[in-house]
Amino acid sequence: MNAPDRLAILPVAAVICCSLSASQEASAAQEGAPAPRISAGPVETTTEVLLASDGRPAGRGRVPAGTSDAARLMWEQMVGAVGAPDRGASEPRPRAFDLQFSARFRRDGEGTQEGRVRLRYLEAGPGFVSGAILENDGSIRSVQMRGLTEGDRLGYWFRKYRGSGITDGWVKLTQRDYKEDRQEVDSYAAISYDFARLIEPESCRVVALEERTVKPSTDLAAGWLQFVGDAGIQLPPNDLDGRREGRVRTLRALSAELVWLELSTPDFRLVQESLQRRERLASEKQVKRVVFGLDPKTHRPQLVVVAPTAEAALQVPGTTLVQTTDWFELGQGQANSRFPGKFLVYETAREAGAPRGLGFDPTPRADFFTLDGCALDAPLTPADFAPAD
Repeated sequence: MNAPDRLAILPVAAVICCSLSASQEASAAQEGAPAPRISAGPVETTTEVLLASDGRPAGRGRVPAGTSDAARLMWEQMVGAVGAPDRGASEPRPRAFDLQFSARFRRDGEGTQEGRVRLRYLEAGPGFVSGAILENDGSIRSVQMRGLTEGDRLGYWFRKYRGSGITDGWVKLTQRDYKEDRQEVDSYAAISYDFARLIEPESCRVVALEERTVKPSTDLAAGWLQFVGDAGIQLPPNDLDGRREGRVRTLRALSAELVWLELSTPDFRLVQESLQRRERLASEKQVKRVVFGLDPKTHRPQLVVVAPTAEAALQVPGTTLVQTTDWFELGQGQANSRFPGKFLVYETAREAGAPRGLGFDPTPRADFFTLDGCALDAPLTPADFAPAD
């Protein structure tokens, strides 16, 4: 299968995506939260005060009063497990990373595409991002990028170095003809927000935290996962590598070993949502349900379920399941964080055999396998996201 020339628009941003504004950080400071390490916010911000379950403003990482001891402990264990105990003492600075993945994308009507991708990101101002398709030797095949033009306006560019359709320098993605290309690059920025929050969950505003207990009568063998006092979800039958045959241990078996924590927060952005300004701002105000399936020994997320709204059942159209396993350390000095080696993304679809008529697709929409050469504290500047020969 051929490597794609552009990265697919993925629902990975439904994993763990926050967009924090300067006003939110000021609110966190008033709430006594530790100094944030991620200092940049979105292009546009809202001024409405979001209240947590205790009636006080929801702060970054602030656990609301009245949260159960069990839920508070699980949250603290998860935060500590994906970072370092002294991370809160670090000086705030924009998040900047340079990641490489072996990726496999499945697009409706286009089959499966595989390739090696490089994602670079600097969380400053509107957020700078570039997504490159790499050859096996690490050289660049093509790249899409978002940065600032000379007039400090958001700019989008594309360049292809190898293969058919090589461009004569950088192509500026302007006007209506390149609308989908610009949206695709915006999706890279959303994916990057996801990764940043996955390794620093305390950067999210906490509206509520609740321990979730699997209902004793739930039929995990049939893939039905249901929590006490809540509607269930239909798990896919795949094994942990995303294959449908020769499975060793299914996601259903993995689910039986996990403990569950639900976070209510608006700080998750779903890529499949409209990227239009009005719809995007409405989404940023919407409190979403995020359920972490945690390894009881390491306390790191193994499965994450994200539902678009806190007022509905857990599995509705738009709900996404992401497997985030094989966590590892990137080395000393790597932003005091750990990073998952696998991302497998499943989308909700109509399923005739599911109790509620909805289930996750049996095949993941995308597989990401982290490669060597990643950096969570890359020395990037805005100049790295501008066209240069």
